[in-house]
Amino acid sequence: MTTSVSPDGKTLLVLTSGYNWWHDKDFNTLSFDEFVFIYDISKGKPVKTQAIKVPNTFMGMAWNPNGKEFYVSGGLNDNVHSYQHNGTQWAEFGEPIALRHSAGLGIGNSPMAAGLGVNQDGTRLLVTNLSNDSVSLVDLSNRKEIAELDLRPGKNNPTKTGVPGGEFPNWVVIKGNGKAYVSSLRDRELVVLDLTGDQLKITQRIPVTGNPGRMILDRSQKRLFVALDNSDKVAVFNTQNDKILMSLDVNKPFGFENGPRYTGSHPNSLALSPDESRLYVTMGGTNSLSVFSLDGNQDKENNSKDKNPRLLGLIPTGWYPSSVSLDAKGGHLYVINALSTAGPNPQKCSSITPEANCTDSGYNTNQYVLQMRHGGLLSLPVPGQKVLKSLTEQVLANNWAYDKGHENNHDRWFFAFAH
Repeated sequence: MTTSVSPDGKTLLVLTSGYNWWHDKDFNTLSFDEFVFIYDISKGKPVKTQAIKVPNTFMGMAWNPNGKEFYVSGGLNDNVHSYQHNGTQWAEFGEPIALRHSAGLGIGNSPMAAGLGVNQDGTRLLVTNLSNDSVSLVDLSNRKEIAELDLRPGKNNPTKTGVPGGEFPNWVVIKGNGKAYVSSLRDRELVVLDLTGDQLKITQRIPVTGNPGRMILDRSQKRLFVALDNSDKVAVFNTQNDKILMSLDVNKPFGFENGPRYTGSHPNSLALSPDESRLYVTMGGTNSLSVFSLDGNQDKENNSKDKNPRLLGLIPTGWYPSSVSLDAKGGHLYVINALSTAGPNPQKCSSITPEANCTDSGYNTNQYVLQMRHGGLLSLPVPGQKVLKSLTEQVLANNWAYDKGHENNHDRWFFAFAH
């Protein structure tokens, strides 16, 4: 689900989140662990050094800026796990930090700890509570929740009861120590928070054109990049005045100059190259990675170099890429795919007419399609422009069909399929 690189650019974390429940033949639960896979990327090619079990996760994972700790959201366990390096390996320290929700909103809905953000000083952690439409602030030194804020307008202003907003908070980033941005997945808005004095306060709601997912800040924290999945765009904001600088169209290669604009690429994750000259965007719907150049005319008003960004090309990936990261030198890309083909039933078991050995071994209870699917990690050197051109053509061929002789005698690409 998520990748994250350490502040020194030498360690890559890969977080799994999914259906990983396993049962015996009587359908008693044997395990339901998720994992954090840890890779050494100091030499480019990833070398796995550890696999840490986590009882439950969702998608949140974040480093402390000091590089000595990282945190993982516990999903429906409604907590946050903390990890330190003990001199030989990474290990969890302390009990998970409880967020104290008895249930999520709605009948039979469990709480769900999702996105995580750490402040610049590494003293505060902000957690999005996906099922409670709220955020929780955690004091990392005392390892406890110290504040919570419901993001729905009616919960902060009685005159706005019933007004949509703040629902399904999905991702969070913190600018400095006093300002945070939370993506409201359901209501197509960013909720801007003031964290001053540990008193959570909503200062602004910014509407966006699609459902906002993951977000990243540049190094100076003057630009905020937001993936808008169902509008196939990336919104770029000036964090000094929270005004939009531009909207990047990830689907430009899939359209026509004078024709319709197709959608369905589903941008869901972003990464900047170390020199911030390139933006990489994972696109789950077209199984690809888009590459933008941010080199352009200097924008003196906003102190930005991305006045005229260009989409350089596309890179094919595995099925439904969900996160991308780069090493410290910006020479290698690490892309994870969330899906794979389930493959054949290994024991040829059937729930209708199970064979004896299937029933005895418990295989018959472990053939759910989501148990059979595996994620994957793709690592590759950052391609040069010549190679990127051919990779772009491959992505187009994977997703489109070419018609050379239709009735108007014009060659054309047309949309064929996404997977």
